[in-house]
Amino acid sequence: MAIFILIIVLLFAVMAVIFAVQNVEVVPISFLFWQTEGSLALVLLLALVTGVVIGLLVTLPTRIKFSRELSKRKKEIAGLEGTVQEQAGRISALEEEAGAKEELEAPIEEQPEEVIGDAVVERVEGTVEEGDELPNREEDQVSEAQSTDA
Repeated sequence: MAIFILIIVLLFAVMAVIFAVQNVEVVPISFLFWQTEGSLALVLLLALVTGVVIGLLVTLPTRIKFSRELSKRKKEIAGLEGTVQEQAGRISALEEEAGAKEELEAPIEEQPEEVIGDAVVERVEGTVEEGDELPNREEDQVSEAQSTDA
């Protein structure tokens, strides 16, 4: 891209030199009460430079305004990025805390056995249908307790 711009600038310079060489006639210049004479190329070049300077001066307030606005937005973005980082840290801490609570609060169905007193009782998984006999847990516990006492 930089080479393209350099080529355009060089072409413009060559065209300006050709223009100046071909337009060497002296022309009168009048502005208000001021009068002088100069070459046509110099007069046109002076008019071009004056137009560029006036154009830059006209757009200067807008450029300053946009520059200030851009600076303000960059500061705002930096502050918001800090807030995002802070919130991401808080989210990960809460996720870790939630994971630790889930490990501590494991549901009873997932535990394979249960401790009652000194005896270990295994859980019976499955469904009970009508007509099935349910095991008598109290009898198992009493017989278990009697066998440990003896």
